[in-house]
Amino acid sequence: CGIEPADRAGREQPGGLAHTLCVGDDVSPGERTGKGREIYERVLPVLQDQANVSLNLGILHFSEDRFKDAIVAFADAANRDPNDSEARLGLAQTYEQVGKFDLSMEQAIAAYALDNKSTQDLHSVARAGVALGRNEEAEAAFGQALKLSPEYVAIRNNLAFFYLKSERFEAARA
Repeated sequence: CGIEPADRAGREQPGGLAHTLCVGDDVSPGERTGKGREIYERVLPVLQDQANVSLNLGILHFSEDRFKDAIVAFADAANRDPNDSEARLGLAQTYEQVGKFDLSMEQAIAAYALDNKSTQDLHSVARAGVALGRNEEAEAAFGQALKLSPEYVAIRNNLAFFYLKSERFEAARA
């Protein structure tokens, strides 16, 4: 269920609070009743706080070029809070740095689905698309990103580079 029951040494503790939360995983949080709902509502803020810690660790690791550690931290944040578009974008950008463009695109698309007003998500989709040779998707993502943020210079530069690489010289000048 995304909740890892463990003691301070990292050993699993079946039957604990997290186990109680995971019982009936097919039930959405809004449908939980009684003790399960009470526990879920009490623990959720703790999990979200831990997701924020993991997100910040991911940002720190990324800024220090420790990409493997950044992937672990961003993935933990995304697992703890599946609606965290920042964690997904962090994963996308980190995967891009290590050359895993398919995973980068997957995470950037997931981030955009959660926050469809993010120019950065679209820019990540576009860059991954270029790297994967998925030119139509890349061009569409560049176009959407420019519509959202026409002043974003990095997108304009990357789009021009994309056109040059595609030998579309007239489009690159525009």
